[in-house]
Amino acid sequence: MSEEAVEELKQDLARCNELLRRQEEELQKLHTEVNSKTEAFQATVEILRSEKAHLEDTLSQLREERDRAAAEAAALRTQIENASNEERMENELLRERISDVAAEVARLAINLEGENSPIEKLLAAEDGQQNGAPQAGSEARISLAQRIRNMQSRAR
Repeated sequence: MSEEAVEELKQDLARCNELLRRQEEELQKLHTEVNSKTEAFQATVEILRSEKAHLEDTLSQLREERDRAAAEAAALRTQIENASNEERMENELLRERISDVAAEVARLAINLEGENSPIEKLLAAEDGQQNGAPQAGSEARISLAQRIRNMQSRAR
């Protein structure tokens, strides 16, 4: 082989070596970049996992709080219903007592006014009629006139 051919081969080898060196440098840069990005990605994944765990805990607490609030609301509804029922019963007892007092007042007025009492005449006129008829859907109530008659019969 001629010197010229050898020189050309040396130059080709030098170019190849230079190209190989640049490619190795580029490969090293790419490895460094991949490692850096992988570390950043893993750090981001860890942050996201931590945030997810925190959000799951918060969600769990909120669900528990919601369940407690729902149970409390149900208990309050029951208390309100019970209180309403008790109030209705107390009101009914109060109405009965007021009716009894009214009948007693009327009986006393009849006794004070004597035989010509206008109340006595009203009672006689209403005999057989229902005064103070019960309202639709309510229990039968004794009329004021009947209460007065009942008191008169007990007093005699």
